[in-house]
Amino acid sequence: MAVVFPENFIGNHRSEKKVYKTLKETLPDQYYCYFNYNVGVQECDLYILVPDKGIVAVEIKSYSRETIREVRDNNTIILKNGRPPQTSPYKQARRFSFALRNEIIKHVDKNWVVASMVCYPNISKQDFIDLGLTVICRLEDAILAEDLENRERLEEKLFNIIEEQRRAAWITHAFEEEDFITVRSIIERRDWAQIKKSMDKVKMEETNESTNSVNNKREHYSILTYVSSLDEQHPYRNPDELVQLWCNGVKIIAFYRTNEEMEAAKQKVWDKIRERNLDHRFRLQDHEGNWESSVFQFYLYQIEYETDKPIVIIDGSKEAVQEFDSFLQEADRRTAFNYSQYKIEHAPIKQHIVVKAGAGTGKTFSMVQRINYLTYAEDLDAKSLSDAIFLITFTNEAADEMKKRIKKNFQDYYLLTNDYMYFEMIEAVDGMRISTIHSLAKRILQKFAPKLGLGKDLAIVSGKHERNQILEDEINSFLSNELGNQHSAIKQLGVDMYILKKRLNDLMDRLENHNIDYTDDALDWGEWDDRNWGNLISTVLKNTENRMRERLASENKVRISDLILNLKRLTNEFSDLEEYRGKVKYVFIDEFQDTDNVQIDLIKSFQNRIGFNFFVVGDIKQCIYRFRGAEERAFDRLIGDDPKKWGLEFSLQKNYRTDTKLLEIFEDRFARWGEEGLLVYNPDSDQLIGQRRFPENGQVFRKVEIGKSWEAERFNQEFIRVVKEEIDQLPPREQRSRNDKIAILVRDNYQIELVRGILQGSVYVETDSGGDLFQLEPVLDLYKLVLALLYHRSPEYLANLYTTPYADHTLSKIDLAFLINETGSEEEREARRIQYFSENPPIDKVQWKQYIANLRGEPALSVIWSIISNVKPWIRYGMKYDAENDQRAAARFYKRNLDLALEHLVSISKTDYLSLNKIEQYLRIMITTKQTAESRDSNLTEHSDVVCMTVHKSKGMEFHTVIMPFGDKDITGYKAEGITEVIHFSDDKLGISLRIDDGVTERRKTINNNYYNDEKSTEAESKKKEETRILYVAITRAIRKFVYFYKPTSSKCCWQRLIEMG
Repeated sequence: MAVVFPENFIGNHRSEKKVYKTLKETLPDQYYCYFNYNVGVQECDLYILVPDKGIVAVEIKSYSRETIREVRDNNTIILKNGRPPQTSPYKQARRFSFALRNEIIKHVDKNWVVASMVCYPNISKQDFIDLGLTVICRLEDAILAEDLENRERLEEKLFNIIEEQRRAAWITHAFEEEDFITVRSIIERRDWAQIKKSMDKVKMEETNESTNSVNNKREHYSILTYVSSLDEQHPYRNPDELVQLWCNGVKIIAFYRTNEEMEAAKQKVWDKIRERNLDHRFRLQDHEGNWESSVFQFYLYQIEYETDKPIVIIDGSKEAVQEFDSFLQEADRRTAFNYSQYKIEHAPIKQHIVVKAGAGTGKTFSMVQRINYLTYAEDLDAKSLSDAIFLITFTNEAADEMKKRIKKNFQDYYLLTNDYMYFEMIEAVDGMRISTIHSLAKRILQKFAPKLGLGKDLAIVSGKHERNQILEDEINSFLSNELGNQHSAIKQLGVDMYILKKRLNDLMDRLENHNIDYTDDALDWGEWDDRNWGNLISTVLKNTENRMRERLASENKVRISDLILNLKRLTNEFSDLEEYRGKVKYVFIDEFQDTDNVQIDLIKSFQNRIGFNFFVVGDIKQCIYRFRGAEERAFDRLIGDDPKKWGLEFSLQKNYRTDTKLLEIFEDRFARWGEEGLLVYNPDSDQLIGQRRFPENGQVFRKVEIGKSWEAERFNQEFIRVVKEEIDQLPPREQRSRNDKIAILVRDNYQIELVRGILQGSVYVETDSGGDLFQLEPVLDLYKLVLALLYHRSPEYLANLYTTPYADHTLSKIDLAFLINETGSEEEREARRIQYFSENPPIDKVQWKQYIANLRGEPALSVIWSIISNVKPWIRYGMKYDAENDQRAAARFYKRNLDLALEHLVSISKTDYLSLNKIEQYLRIMITTKQTAESRDSNLTEHSDVVCMTVHKSKGMEFHTVIMPFGDKDITGYKAEGITEVIHFSDDKLGISLRIDDGVTERRKTINNNYYNDEKSTEAESKKKEETRILYVAITRAIRKFVYFYKPTSSKCCWQRLIEMG
């Protein structure tokens, strides 16, 4: 039975009581229904909280065929017996949904589906059509008498309306248990924790009842079996036994000799799902027609195989796996069963494991399944789980995603088994150490801060601003003391002071990226082309860093960049980590190829002290963070010279992302790159084996040739044409998934701006350059508005405002001719312009004058808010685009980032009164100095047809189509940071290269030390390999189509030539 509020319901009419009784008796107990609850000032007839889906706001009407005279229009229903006309119940339901959505936004920054429906409990489908109620809303938006009589039909309607509105609004936020509680707390106006506690109590009681009545303790972790009706002695010939074991939490992998046998088993699984009221969560997914099917931890396959004995493997038994190896290999080849994943999951415990996982091969799934197996094999409970397993990821986003996956995994186990142990595991996931290595280092350092001479309230800071100040001071001191005076020293060095400071800042950043302690006296800086430069670099950097550390220590602070170095010191000097020996059993490391040598050595040091087992996952072909110290020999450094002695090694090759035809084309290129020594590639263990086949839909691999004589404008037109063609090839909008987008992938952030500029006004492109808020149009336009308000008599700033969506009209050609008329003196021309803009301001003349007047008596921010609210510039911004979807996406992007900029101003106003002058000053500094601040939409959660980002940002993502427009750049001389390079040798030698100019003649020269010069040719080869790996990552993001532009170029080695190598 559904949980229905209020407990004693009176209702406004009989129909409400009828719906109350029906829902309470019909819907499963995971549903929550609220009758006549107020949200804000609106009282809604009914809110239904649908688990894992969303919310439905329902208006209930007692109309019947006998009470409706006619439906006049979409807003008016005429009733019989002289009763007053009724307004649209559907519009009323929409008001209820908006009211709840607004309340949700006030509490959390999430966007869940709040759908709208009308319930007519006394009207049948035929009545609905005959009475013309289709004018009010569609059949899909109505809950009718037949729907209330059939649970499946009712749930299907609820699911469908939520899913439809989710797709229409491009909502991607899941509606999970904690979200469910949040919405309950909003509707019930109760504390979140209080609701959570009460739900936990109910679950525990239900579990105790279930445990008392049914023995649901699992005896095994998994069963893999081949079932044939010809084998009458087979222990699992009856699928009911497997289904019951599954309900007890045993993972089932069942192969059937015939399709009929598999279908019979599948029906048993489905019957059990419906019997347990789990069909809202568990859906059987068919693959490759009807030959394969799966649901959470139950996998069914059809394969005909001759065997003279029953095939049953319990818990991945090593002996049984060896005995039935030929069958498992055959099943791997002929079905979607993944033998490698099975072996990884069931590998012996207390072993180091390395998994080399190619792009799209399900590495995250394998990690979660291995954790499942370990919780069983090591008998972990909620208390021991958080200590036993650590998981290190490369980014915070990956850590959040992993935590979400593990939590959902235990949620599904709990729903399936009703075993409270899994419910406790769900909560335990929040306490698991799932984080980046820097976050883990921060936690450890804060625990052991006193050992390093730091206080327990240790603060972690960036320290960039403080370091800049010290660096400038040290440069000035060196130039004055060592080279006479600053002016002559700058001249002698042949560098501009600004460039000098910037290069040394860049160099320190690069050294810190490599986790190099450049105060270490053992570090060898080599000999320099210019001795003065060598002296300057080593002396200034050491002094700056030493002073910086002294300052931070006195303030009880540690920089983010120092976390790894301090952790290294902790492991070398202190033995207190012994307390973790035996508690930490496994350390999982994701994206291991992006781990640098210092981090690898540090992790190995931890392992020696604590004694845990590694589970390392990565793909050296996707090692693309060399500029941060990652090397393509990362696995070798961890494992050493004898891999077999170290532990177990597996490879994942089955690809669940890319179309098989496209993978075959890619394979030709990957193999050639391997042959040329550009990519570490062994076809036997690295070839991606496609598991997805899509219907034919044009070319899957497309080359767009650009003529040698083409001007930029012609290229732009061709680029726009190709992008629009590819948009037309996307699935219909109502059928699209989150990944059905076109991704334009580029090498550098500046190329994102090139793409945005080319497509502007033709195709809206969502971008992700990161930290770019103060360079976005919404902020630049806001700054123009502030300037126009501040200098409201200035023709220059008013004309500038005309270029923004704040202007309600544009300057005509006649107006422009009048304004640039050169007749008369400068004073006369200026007076003419002032007079013109006084009479023709960019915003309505009366309103503009009122805004200027309001600035004298109201806070400046209040006036700006008023202008934005009235003008709504985001709507005008969106109208630049042709397609309706582009208009919506552009308007949303503009508004969200404008709101974010205003939030920054509001946060400042809490500590300082913001005059118009101060607002202008703040925005000017943030824009001109290119201060970093995250923009919204940078996580690409909302849907747009086209996104553009760097290849590095696309790592871990997948897209319907990948377009690469810029592949003609030479990659042999490519510098990841453009102007500063560092090579760190294993014997503490530093190879350094700086590109400088004097700031006057713009002559450039490069300053190298001897170690860099010695490695120049080797470094060029290393760069070429790195760029090949970056291209590999870009190509493997594609699901169904890959498009690249080919431009004539003199470069012998560039991306487009590598693509052509197939």
